[in-house]
Amino acid sequence: MCRRRWDWKEPVGVLVVLAMCTMSGCGGRSQGSSGQASSSSATVAKGQWTVLFRSSDPSLWNTNHPKDKDGMAKALSAAPTGTRYLRLRRMDTKQAVIIKLRNFDLHHIMGVGQQFVWNGSSQDEQRHTKGQSYRNRLLGIADKKWFAHWGHGKSLVLRKYPKRSRSGFEGWGFSKRASRYSKQTYSWAGKTLKGPVTFEIAVTAGPLTAKEKTKVLNRSG
Repeated sequence: MCRRRWDWKEPVGVLVVLAMCTMSGCGGRSQGSSGQASSSSATVAKGQWTVLFRSSDPSLWNTNHPKDKDGMAKALSAAPTGTRYLRLRRMDTKQAVIIKLRNFDLHHIMGVGQQFVWNGSSQDEQRHTKGQSYRNRLLGIADKKWFAHWGHGKSLVLRKYPKRSRSGFEGWGFSKRASRYSKQTYSWAGKTLKGPVTFEIAVTAGPLTAKEKTKVLNRSG
């Protein structure tokens, strides 16, 4: 099986097929801190999730941050071997969406089916103008059908082009306004939320429950 990795050199919709998998499967080492990933899908029960992140601060993504007032986070190497699904949940309403994702994909920008893109880069953007500083990180799930363009007051979870901040795609998670200068915003289902909002990101190597299956994006993709 081959995974489709996002190509930074091309606009959205152009994915490069990379043969990343071996005969033993696609579970791999993440880009987090060193250490072996834990547990096996053969021993993971339905509904058993490993929480990698719970915070309103996306800079904690892929770090070892003990639980405190800012939240908690684990390096991505803590994800179970053979990870199959990722769950993104907003903690104020407990709403959640789930996508199919494997270990190697966690810290990358990766297409999920034909419609969605996981943005696990959490790339730091800082800009300064007229004595003011603007900073944001993008982390979450983008929907390529929801285009966010400068001048419409929308927030994007994924830039259409890596070095351009004025256009991209709405979705779920940590976002920014579709403009050159933007502070951190927070989004859910394409809508900008009043922040800050705490999001939780968890993964599982096991099967989903019947209720969880209803939350999967691109179930037919």
